[in-house]
Amino acid sequence: MKGKLGILMVVFCVISFFLYRQGEKKDKDTPNPNVERIWQGTVIDADTETPIAGVMIAIQGENHKWSSNGQGEYAAYAKGSQELVFRHNHYKTAVVAAKDAKTVKMEALTQSDIERINQTFSNE
Repeated sequence: MKGKLGILMVVFCVISFFLYRQGEKKDKDTPNPNVERIWQGTVIDADTETPIAGVMIAIQGENHKWSSNGQGEYAAYAKGSQELVFRHNHYKTAVVAAKDAKTVKMEALTQSDIERINQTFSNE
């Protein structure tokens, strides 16, 4: 009787260990949005879907800044819940949560956007 009980306890421990490890693996696959980590992605033109080089990326309300490389790729160190601000002289500013910024599509400025900006600066 003691032998069977011992074997059952060992089997129970082994099964518990494997179930625990499966849950641990699942947690690693789903990043915690409140923990800082490196988020990587690509910035592309919304119309042509070509990469955009030289996009300035910053955390909303903070001074940390990065830029996209020649292939539009970037890496930013932020919490998943923080918002990343994407800026480029020829595109409209895009604001995206870090956890959702795998591929960021930026819209090109239209002629009316440029005229509005010029008018704003000429009035100052």
